[in-house]
Amino acid sequence: NIGLWTGDSRGYYDGDTLVVDSVGFEPGVLASPVKHSEQLHIVERYTLNPDTFALTREYVAEDPVYFTDQWIGSDTVLVADVPYEAHPCDELTFEFLLYQD
Repeated sequence: NIGLWTGDSRGYYDGDTLVVDSVGFEPGVLASPVKHSEQLHIVERYTLNPDTFALTREYVAEDPVYFTDQWIGSDTVLVADVPYEAHPCDELTFEFLLYQD
């Protein structure tokens, strides 16, 4: 099993909730300074509130090599209250940054 930086994820629905189960991570840093091994296992559950269109992600991370317990958390993304407007992108390459006044 070759490790991937972002892991190998499989998703399925549990009712109205999208469950994403990820394993097969390349050892590294989960979130600075938290290290993880190839045994990292993350389960994320995404739920959309139909009234507010808020998308909530709940997650559980386990790694028997580096963690003494589960790493549990959640976050919520809200729909913007203004329409999306496309803006031109500036190329942020090394050469672009080097030759700016």
